[in-house]
Amino acid sequence: MLDVVTGFVAELRAAGLPVALSESLEAVAAVDLVDIGSRCAFKSALAATLVKRQEHRATFDTVFEIWFATRVGTGLAGELAPGDADRLAVDDDGPDAAALAAIVADAIATGDAELLAALARLAVARSGIDSGRSVGAAYHLNQAWRRLDTDGALSRLLGAPALDEGDGSGALERRLRADDFRANVARLRDAVEAEIRRRLVAERGPASV
Repeated sequence: MLDVVTGFVAELRAAGLPVALSESLEAVAAVDLVDIGSRCAFKSALAATLVKRQEHRATFDTVFEIWFATRVGTGLAGELAPGDADRLAVDDDGPDAAALAAIVADAIATGDAELLAALARLAVARSGIDSGRSVGAAYHLNQAWRRLDTDGALSRLLGAPALDEGDGSGALERRLRADDFRANVARLRDAVEAEIRRRLVAERGPASV
């Protein structure tokens, strides 16, 4: 764990954050007190000890995503959550079109945060970010978003058999569920945008976003 935190601190310093040796030691002690299997808890512990000024938080977040995204299997980054690894592998062809459509529908229906994030990573990985091209984030977002076909998934979910409308509660329930589905689609889009920004920064530097 010491090597992991030390390497991360070196990246923060390279990005311009002033991190003292004493703060590095505080970070090591802090992460020993949290469940490192929890990405949120681990990140919060590091931020609490290493970020001393609010204007440095955005840089910290970017460096954290880049540094730990490559450390699959450490339990810290979770490039894919354990339950999603078999469904959304990014190191091979991954799920076919039909399987992907079912997974997208499942993510929109449940709003599962880990599945939404894993889908975003898969979509961006499949669309690719070419460091030799000068196109911006909007182009990559369009390319990745088309692969997920959220419109099709949403239509299928909204067209599912209706609930009993005998007392009128069924119609209200469907409207509420439709609102939840659309909110989850928005969350998925936000996750795709965040993944694109992370990869652009990794490929081209902070000035690219």
